[in-house]
Amino acid sequence: MLTLPDSSRYQVVIFSNQGGLTLREDPKSKAPNKRLNDYKTKITAIFNNLDITISLYAATEKDNYRKPRSRMWNEALEHFDLDGDNVVDMDNSFYVGDAAGREGDGQRSNDFASSDR
Repeated sequence: MLTLPDSSRYQVVIFSNQGGLTLREDPKSKAPNKRLNDYKTKITAIFNNLDITISLYAATEKDNYRKPRSRMWNEALEHFDLDGDNVVDMDNSFYVGDAAGREGDGQRSNDFASSDR
């Protein structure tokens, strides 16, 4: 089990571009949306193993929700009633991304983009 120091002070939020997923069922197919169900199963397993409260925002379309645009961030602020001035302590907040534009070092390959800078 993972324990965060004074976890009541923190909110873990994941913002993820998931362009390969669709929330719409294919009206021609009688099969459930397998890719979406697989994603939900994987995410649920990860969250259950971490045993902390996590919120996930996943952009499935190429719209204003998709990173690096800010609509998912705005949704989270509204959801947690944090849309006032200086409510989020940005000095003590941090962002983790997988697209910092880092070059490979022989043990790891190049990042696929630099959009998380």
